[in-house]
Amino acid sequence: MNTYCKARVRSGILGVAVAAFAFLAFGSCATAPAAAGGEGAPARKVTVWKVSSIERLRPDGTVSGRVTFGYAPNGDLLSEDTFGPGGAILSRKTYVRAADGSEEVVSLGANGEVLGKASRKYAGGKLVGETLFGPAGAVLSTEEYALDGRGRRVSRVVVPSSGFGTSSEYDYEGDDLVRTVVRDSSGKILRRFETTVENGLPVREDEYDGAGNRVSAVLRHYAGGSLLREDRLTASLSVSSAYEYDRDTHGNAVETRYLDRNGRLLETTRTAWVSFGETAASAARDAR
Repeated sequence: MNTYCKARVRSGILGVAVAAFAFLAFGSCATAPAAAGGEGAPARKVTVWKVSSIERLRPDGTVSGRVTFGYAPNGDLLSEDTFGPGGAILSRKTYVRAADGSEEVVSLGANGEVLGKASRKYAGGKLVGETLFGPAGAVLSTEEYALDGRGRRVSRVVVPSSGFGTSSEYDYEGDDLVRTVVRDSSGKILRRFETTVENGLPVREDEYDGAGNRVSAVLRHYAGGSLLREDRLTASLSVSSAYEYDRDTHGNAVETRYLDRNGRLLETTRTAWVSFGETAASAARDAR
């Protein structure tokens, strides 16, 4: 969990639930007033909010799917269950943390069959590596992340079993991520993302192809520092779709509406939350 409550995510039509979990789960926290400074002063208490369930609804209000998350008392993620429209379980993930801080994620099918596994490595509470395995245990891909002295991700290298991987470089100005460059295994630029930041908030992101042509953009609208709407734009900067967010009194997004270019509702996501009280030091351990 990032106790500075900053998060970024890119989501598409298939990523509403992923966006809710990645951006919303790790973008909300509340900190109690700090005690007076000095040696031996008690650590600040942080209330960390995490997603307990995500429900997807069609435009007519019928449920198209649901995901539930289970946690240990300290807030560590233990399970993730995905259900279909009729409530039947479609898949399940289990998360197990080892004493050395590593983590194993096992993906299971509806009948309990193993669909795949992931092995994750952490350093200082930050994810620095992940290996994905197929059902039979063959390596599908590896990912490695490099961090700077402040614990921020500055590079990401993904190598699939084919050997033709990609790398991403992250550039910062002060505290703000302003540029992401994606390259192929030969070093050729595939994509570039330029982020415009105002008052510490990413208000616009432009995506360019390897030739430097803009292919899409995102405009983000805030109120009081809370993201309320994202407009997805085409290369010519016309609106192609949008996300609208309703938030509770803690700032957590409890409803997300996905709209087409004409403002017609395509899907609604409803998110429930659970809180965990931790010290600032232990909360930082869960940063992703």
